[in-house]
Amino acid sequence: MHFLGRFLTGVCLFFLIPPACLYGATYGQLQALEERAVQVTELKNRFLARVLDSYRIPNVRNKDGMVVRIQVGDRWLDIRSVEIVPVTAPAGQDPAVTGHEVFFFTDGGVFHILTPMAAR
Repeated sequence: MHFLGRFLTGVCLFFLIPPACLYGATYGQLQALEERAVQVTELKNRFLARVLDSYRIPNVRNKDGMVVRIQVGDRWLDIRSVEIVPVTAPAGQDPAVTGHEVFFFTDGGVFHILTPMAAR
């Protein structure tokens, strides 16, 4: 019975406390996700800058290239958040993505741009 007790304790500990090799895989996955998040953010910042520049909309960017203010009329608006929504063609048509809607949520309301530009 003593052997069975130790065996069961070992099995329980194995499942409750994962082996150290699992932590390495998890850390590697987290690091890869963080790197991808940086790449996606840079891509988004470059796309927004291209869109605003192509429509000649004055804007201010921070040191990371993120658009933080835009000029609408004679007012400068602080940007709170931005959403980029792909515009898609009807099912089965190419290209599947035909442009993007860009929504700038600012302290003065929502500023909307519909652009045929590709995000990549």
